[in-house]
Amino acid sequence: MPMGRHGAGSGSIRKLSPYVALPTLALLLLTFAPSMALADAPVLQLSSHHDGQTVHSRDIILSGIASSPVGIASVDVSLNAGPWEQAAGNESWSIPIHLMEGANIIIVNATDLDANSTRQTVLIAYTITTSDNSGVILAAAVVAVMIALMVIVALRLKPAPPPAENGAEEDVEARLKRIRDKGDAPEERRDGPKRASSDGEEETDAAEDR
Repeated sequence: MPMGRHGAGSGSIRKLSPYVALPTLALLLLTFAPSMALADAPVLQLSSHHDGQTVHSRDIILSGIASSPVGIASVDVSLNAGPWEQAAGNESWSIPIHLMEGANIIIVNATDLDANSTRQTVLIAYTITTSDNSGVILAAAVVAVMIALMVIVALRLKPAPPPAENGAEEDVEARLKRIRDKGDAPEERRDGPKRASSDGEEETDAAEDR
């Protein structure tokens, strides 16, 4: 009897309890669903630049490739949390970017025809070099020329000296003239009496002759 019961029991099929089947199914979904979703997402790759790169030009062309079994609908790029801009091309795409000085965060998003998307973030640093300072140097030169012109105009528009100074110069010239005149006057006075005395001598001589 035990052997018969054992034989009959070994040939039967056991049913799984719902308390065991549901957790097992959920575990399987959590394990394989992300890989299935990743398999359907587009493949995105940057070919012109890499994360953490430092460039010395403010304007760059960011480019790369994107692929999907159903095809790529668009590739969009955002610079420093700014608005999204669509790149030119789909599988092979490119877009011009105007960097700011310092670190720049660039986000690239590829979307396929089934609305699946893949996003990639890169950091590109821009540092100013001497050649990039040409605009700053030109601006400084223009400012220096403008300041020089303002100084020249200010000197030309400087008011003339007050009349008192001109009068003082005229007074000095008049005093010098008077000094020169006074220097000549004594000689004339000395000549005057001599002529008078000589005239007197002539009159005395004439009286004696009489």
